[in-house]
Amino acid sequence: MTTNAFLTDLLGIRPRLLNFAYRLTSDHDDAHDLLQDTTLKMLSNQSKFVEQSNFKGWAMTIMKNLFINHYRKESKKLMTDSDADSEAIMDMVKSKETTETPESLMSKKEILHLVSQLPESIRSTFTLYLKGFAYQEIAERQDLPIGTVKSRIFIAKKRLQQELKDYR
Repeated sequence: MTTNAFLTDLLGIRPRLLNFAYRLTSDHDDAHDLLQDTTLKMLSNQSKFVEQSNFKGWAMTIMKNLFINHYRKESKKLMTDSDADSEAIMDMVKSKETTETPESLMSKKEILHLVSQLPESIRSTFTLYLKGFAYQEIAERQDLPIGTVKSRIFIAKKRLQQELKDYR
């Protein structure tokens, strides 16, 4: 395929690519960034395009892969800051009362301490669970099988139940 034909085809599918990018990102600015990244990737890999194949399909595959790779990269930047974890846990155990009693403050500290004693892999998964993420979301964010996520959450719950059995 000549460079002119390649560019003509690329310009012809840009509106479709922008729509696809918007469906992936659900954000106007991110969609335009993804379109730009896809265009650059296509231009730098023009020689890899096989003539007589589906140009639009090739372009959308590149876009989808760029989106997935970006999502995975962002997922690995999980908040491991203990203050953020502590805040999520404190929110989870926060009393519905408007005033906190000394007993409730003490139990929050104990729960926070117990969660902090969990192994890092279990603690990070459990903290995401406490923040309200679904199992599938946690699996995607941590790049783990869903069974592993379920096991880690189960283990965390069991350990906390054992340690907090006096609070029942």
